[in-house]
Amino acid sequence: MKALGTAIRDQRIRLGLTQEGLADRMAGLGDENIRQSDISRIENGLVQLPRFERLTYLTEALELSLGELLVNAGWAQKEPFPRPAEERTDEPQPDTSSDN
Repeated sequence: MKALGTAIRDQRIRLGLTQEGLADRMAGLGDENIRQSDISRIENGLVQLPRFERLTYLTEALELSLGELLVNAGWAQKEPFPRPAEERTDEPQPDTSSDN
């Protein structure tokens, strides 16, 4: 399984950002306490899973959804989970209308 930090680093590099540039983007989105050293700690696995609020700033700054980031890190599957039968449109649904 790819580490979350590696997936973050890969996307940051894909976007042509430095760690400082990513921190600046996140600060502009509202994560005012983020620093380059925080990005480094996340990318190097010293922070296994950032808190949810920071993850949302990270994914927005990286132009990914949280789901995409987790898939890229190998923490989630790419295929969607099957939906319950009552939500599927490809299967016949029982007739619930009453003819009384």
